[in-house]
Amino acid sequence: MKKYYLFKEPYYALIIAINQLEAIALYEKYVCEITDNELDVREISESDAIDEVERSAEKCRKMGLDESYVNFPKFDPNVELLLIDGDLL
Repeated sequence: MKKYYLFKEPYYALIIAINQLEAIALYEKYVCEITDNELDVREISESDAIDEVERSAEKCRKMGLDESYVNFPKFDPNVELLLIDGDLL
């Protein structure tokens, strides 16, 4: 069963993974390399993950981004990275 992991430092990301070790590996794959002392990650519920995605979509709309940028993927089993820090885009 996949779980949701919210990373706050060093960069924001929301990742879907089987466990925290896989989430960290995916973070390093998609976001950046990390060291133990800078990692801020926690498991969150699916409902909290949906709230994070909705908050991010609302921020995009307020910034006037094209609608295609706010059509986030549904929570399907093939998605690994749901959200990423805007500074990395």
